[in-house]
Amino acid sequence: MVAVDFTNRRWHVSKVRPGLISQRIPCGCFNGFRAQDADFIYAGKHWVLALNASQFFLGRSLLLLREHTTDLFWVPSVAMDEFHDIYCVWRSALERAFHKNFRSNVALLGNETDVHGGHLHWHFVPRYLEPISFRGKEYFTETPETARQNYSQIAERLITPPLERRRIAQELQRYFSASY
Repeated sequence: MVAVDFTNRRWHVSKVRPGLISQRIPCGCFNGFRAQDADFIYAGKHWVLALNASQFFLGRSLLLLREHTTDLFWVPSVAMDEFHDIYCVWRSALERAFHKNFRSNVALLGNETDVHGGHLHWHFVPRYLEPISFRGKEYFTETPETARQNYSQIAERLITPPLERRRIAQELQRYFSASY
């Protein structure tokens, strides 16, 4: 185990072990993930971090609570501490992996009850402030046009192939693991 100090806090987390996301969330709400082994980034005690199938913003991720809960009120404070730790390391990993400035959009959602039973999860969306590419592919940057997009209406057209997602996840894991 390795550790790094961020603002006088120390996190001790073991190395990333790949695996199916559905095996880490026992309620079955996320069994429908496509190519789960491609999307997996990290599993903590309370949370599982995965890439979103739509990588229009490079590194767009989901943080899924392991226990089935539909309201933040029921999440224990120790899980919220871990949320913050994982978010900080995710953000640092993106900066180190892609060497670009971005601002984060972070959203707590429990909607789409037809898809996942309202299971509480967070969306982490890096909004890059300058052009960004990875392995020769261009990704979205923060522009007036992208800021006006309603992604729920175009998301299915923006699904990133599993092999590309696996490469993105591996790049993040490299820095994610080194952050601890």
